Amino acid sequence: MNWDAVGAIAELLGALGVIISLAYLATQIRQNTRQMGEHSRELRIAALDAIANSFSRFRDPLIRDPELAALWLRGIENYSDLDEVEKIRLGRLLQELFFAHQNTWSRYREGATTEAAWIDHRQAIAANLRKPGIETWWGETRSIYADDFELVIEDLIIENHDTAANGEVSKGSSI
Repeated sequence: MNWDAVGAIAELLGALGVIISLAYLATQIRQNTRQMGEHSRELRIAALDAIANSFSRFRDPLIRDPELAALWLRGIENYSDLDEVEKIRLGRLLQELFFAHQNTWSRYREGATTEAAWIDHRQAIAANLRKPGIETWWGETRSIYADDFELVIEDLIIENHDTAANGEVSKGSSI
């Protein structure tokens, strides 16, 4: 056997090694991509679960306490007419609600929830802000929220006022 044949066999084996390495790397990349997708999906599910839990913490007291539900109904129409104790109770309830909305906004910005989920929440916020008592409360309390979320709410208030001035009816439910 001559050296040229040995060299050709070595090159062939080297090329075969490169092909096997590339196939192995492609398989690893595919597996990692699949795992990243699964992990991302799990994170989105966990984010949606956390959002649902935060809204449950808001709704639960209203369901369990008829007096608080009555306070809610009075306060969302006219927050200014409530006495100090009622303002504290309703104010803390509204804080819970708006912190849940802020959490949803943050998770949307981070890519943990979908745009469709954020649009649903945005409509719910807008519906809440159409209640004069909630808008009054927001005006007194907004500084406790993140600046970017505060801007979102201020934009919704402006949109609500523009919609009302134009006589338009917008959809969305409160709470």
